[in-house]
Amino acid sequence: MSATIIITRPYDAAMRLATRLDGMVARGCTVIVSPVIEIAPVAATPPSKNVAGYIFTSTHGVTNCASFEIKDGASCWCVGAKTAQAARRAGFDVVTVAHDANSLAQTMQTQHPTGTLLYLRGRHVSSDLAAQLTSAGILCDEAVVYDQIAVPLSDAARRALGGEEPVILPLYSPRSAALVMEQGPFKARILVAAISDAAAKAAKNLCPVTVKTARSPNGEAMRELIMQLAETVCPTPTPLEGRFGAG
Repeated sequence: MSATIIITRPYDAAMRLATRLDGMVARGCTVIVSPVIEIAPVAATPPSKNVAGYIFTSTHGVTNCASFEIKDGASCWCVGAKTAQAARRAGFDVVTVAHDANSLAQTMQTQHPTGTLLYLRGRHVSSDLAAQLTSAGILCDEAVVYDQIAVPLSDAARRALGGEEPVILPLYSPRSAALVMEQGPFKARILVAAISDAAAKAAKNLCPVTVKTARSPNGEAMRELIMQLAETVCPTPTPLEGRFGAG
């Protein structure tokens, strides 16, 4: 038996993941890159008040904050190791790195930073971090600096989802699950690898045969989970039959 892995992340992140799944290609799995979200910058007006620090829950927040003319060494709080790495490269002083937005809010409540913080985020978020912090007495404004534009599945991805072979579908957000579901229904047996409980819950609307949640909400844990699921449907290495599908 063989299977198809459909990667729906934004293109750059999807291609990085695809190159790390060569072991599954050697087992006979097809890897299809088919983003359902495209990242686009949004023009945002810098706040008139002084900002004591910044919050980033994605690398996209860091890469799209140039218009704010932030001084080197500005404090920031981050979700995810990659976001923190991007922030350090951009000249920020990273105070805290958390696994997800909820744990970041909890940590910040114990630290209780002073002054007004600015959350630079995407248009679509899964939790209202600014409201959480504000309700805890931490001054927090927010600005949308990028958009996550919906993109249709590629023809190759649609064929796989309408076919007989099982499909491993990694989902990195509830919105990604919803965007895929809107393009269904699908005939294939879908095995979902979800980055969080929220993404797993949203994925159930796809009627998958199985839904597994990553041990941690990060890229490495997701890669491990994808490989585990793929091994259940592609258990025998067949190097000469490996395939890599274009989106």
